[in-house]
Amino acid sequence: MIENILNLEGVTVLNKKQQGSISGGRQVCYLFLGNGGTVLLILKNRGAKDRGASDDANAACVNEILKHNAGSCSYDCEHDGIGQ
Repeated sequence: MIENILNLEGVTVLNKKQQGSISGGRQVCYLFLGNGGTVLLILKNRGAKDRGASDDANAACVNEILKHNAGSCSYDCEHDGIGQ
């Protein structure tokens, strides 16, 4: 199968450095709400190492506080390691 893919026109094999520079896909963040709730936030427009996810998670926290009476909110995104 891999031989068939590599033989397609326009296919380029990426080295490790090139592979690490790819951004895209999605990123996961968790919101921890002051009312005891937890929200799983899946950001489809953010790559796994995209630090902009923190901005999105912060905005989601503000929304939870203002519109859903969460009281407080903190977030943890995978770009810096969940739980770190």
